[in-house]
Amino acid sequence: MHLERFIQQGVVYSSDLSREGVDPRVLRAEAARGTLLKIRRGVYADKDQWMARDSRSRHMALMSIVQREASNPVVFAGISAAAVWGLPLLGEFPDRVTVLDRWKGGGRSEPGVTRTSRGATSALAVAVGEFSVTSIARTVLDRARTVPIREAIATIDWALWKRGTSGLDLCDLHAELDLMNPRGGRRSLEIALTESTSLSDSFGESLARVDMWSLGFPRPTLQREFRDRDGSMFPDFAWESHGVLGEFDGRQKYSRNMAVNGDPSEALWREKKREDRLRALGFTIVRIFWSDLEHPERLIAKLMAAGLPRVAR
Repeated sequence: MHLERFIQQGVVYSSDLSREGVDPRVLRAEAARGTLLKIRRGVYADKDQWMARDSRSRHMALMSIVQREASNPVVFAGISAAAVWGLPLLGEFPDRVTVLDRWKGGGRSEPGVTRTSRGATSALAVAVGEFSVTSIARTVLDRARTVPIREAIATIDWALWKRGTSGLDLCDLHAELDLMNPRGGRRSLEIALTESTSLSDSFGESLARVDMWSLGFPRPTLQREFRDRDGSMFPDFAWESHGVLGEFDGRQKYSRNMAVNGDPSEALWREKKREDRLRALGFTIVRIFWSDLEHPERLIAKLMAAGLPRVAR
């Protein structure tokens, strides 16, 4: 049985086969053979294609399936809206999608779907591609109030990033918070908004900033300009009075650096030369990696070895 003509973006529906007079039981047979994977009742996917997707892509494919099966228009919220807007997160996107339930209320659930009425009356729905989702401001705050404070701050930083595409500023987020008027968690959101910045160049950089302060180190200046005869440089973190500069996981910068024809080795060389220039100005350079955030004792050791003071918090 050739199923290729029934597969849409790697997914095949038993209802499509039935309309064409094909016994949908063939899908179960292919799943038993290991070529298809059952995603939902009556929905299967090409196993190799499905497993090759990242978690965000799989989550959005599940959203498409839920939307197709829905009898009423669907507005996605929470983690599902975050997937559409491109919000970063620690870990992977789940195999359940979140739908805003404006009519029934009360957090009803069904297989693979969580329905939430939280904030439904005040949430603005906007069209993004094939989906209707909560606004970027509401999505950012919804996400921020469901995660630890460090991740909440990093999420808001992402939304405020001066070179980002969200178009949000702090006034927008405070206005959305007033509109939400959450029953719980408002104080945490206000703290996260107060601690956020538009100067953090990446999600990981934001996490590093929060972690360093939580571990007792001085607050750094972000993206401070330093100049030499070759031009300007903007290290991620600067503790100028201590003669220390910090950079977070330069590998992300290598992947973004298309000005060197996408050559990671050339980008790596330029980054090394840049650090040499900063050292020539008399600074100690500390490079912070994701692994340092996963093992705080490493981060503490690096910063103290560079000469940064530490106080208890």
